[in-house]
Amino acid sequence: MGGFLGIPAHIWLQVLGVLEIAIAVMLVTQLRNIQRIASLAAGAYIAGVLTQTGWNDIAARDIAILTSALALFFLLREE
Repeated sequence: MGGFLGIPAHIWLQVLGVLEIAIAVMLVTQLRNIQRIASLAAGAYIAGVLTQTGWNDIAARDIAILTSALALFFLLREE
């Protein structure tokens, strides 16, 4: 089974798992700028997932997550 850029799929899953954990840790910090970066990264990650999976029964959930991540980004803007 091929992977992306010649890297096996199981390695990509591990890399993306680490990325998701890093985003989650960044979201629970008390630093607003870090939270904004994490919410933007989460939105970009989910947008990437949507471009790869297409429209299916999970896409509605992914769109809701994307909307939530973008809403968090705008709610965290500096006043």
